[in-house]
Amino acid sequence: MQQEWEKNKITFRMYSTLARVLFRNDSVKLKILGMDQGSKYKIADWVMLVRQFYTNAISKPEILEKMKEYTVNEERLQQALSDIEQLEKIKAGQEKEKGEAQQSTSVRDDAFALLDEFMYGLINIALAVLYDQQQMVEKLGITAMNRKRSTNKVSPGDPGSPGEPIDPNNPEGAGDNS
Repeated sequence: MQQEWEKNKITFRMYSTLARVLFRNDSVKLKILGMDQGSKYKIADWVMLVRQFYTNAISKPEILEKMKEYTVNEERLQQALSDIEQLEKIKAGQEKEKGEAQQSTSVRDDAFALLDEFMYGLINIALAVLYDQQQMVEKLGITAMNRKRSTNKVSPGDPGSPGEPIDPNNPEGAGDNS
């Protein structure tokens, strides 16, 4: 993409410089070719300017005749226009791929968020059901780190918070001495 971009920039710079010199005293023709505008740095703006230049240079006989005097004929301008169209197709393909990648990343992140929520609930259920069987909890792979991560979503003092596991014999939760 970068190589095509550079090639098209060089070609356009050559043709547009010639046009600026040839029509320096003809503001109407410069405006028709888009040469009355400043330099374009965004690719979309630049492509629009270049497309305007080539299209109008080809379609206006008085411009084309003057440029032919310097070996810039309709065929060359048409080829340059085709190159720009190809560059646009490449750019559109890249944008499509970028959008698809962003969509895939979003879907993946959503799936991980659902999985995280599920695991949070599963770990807390396991801690509640296996409250007095710590070896079973460890066999399930629920380590102190998992407990800490899964219980970080609970406020201190809530049943299931660190240091206060859910007691199945006390439905009101840990810390309730009534």
